Amino acid sequence: MDIKVSSCYIYPLKSGSGISVDKLELTQRGPKDDRLWMLVQDQGPNEGRFITQRDTGCGKLALVEAIPNGDGDIYFSTPDGRKLVVVENDLSCYDSVVQVWGDVCNAMDAGNVAAQW
Repeated sequence: MDIKVSSCYIYPLKSGSGISVDKLELTQRGPKDDRLWMLVQDQGPNEGRFITQRDTGCGKLALVEAIPNGDGDIYFSTPDGRKLVVVENDLSCYDSVVQVWGDVCNAMDAGNVAAQW
């Protein structure tokens, strides 16, 4: 049996738009730049829980493009032309842990500008 890979994608923003890649670099955490970013509920009963396009009203999250520049910074854009750049050096420690499905982990915070965007 022969196995052939016909296409390969990474998803820098969890539940965001995918990026087709010609090759895949594997790191200790998995594919490089894959699912390193996510949106998190910042208040209410689901505070600290990640947001997915499966959540009610979040289906358009799949249209958000996230393009890493290779140096830790990332460029976000939406179909209506809104853009955001998050610089790795501007990240700070998130005050609490975040929950991804059944896992709990530490995370970095991209700040108020990113949260309002």
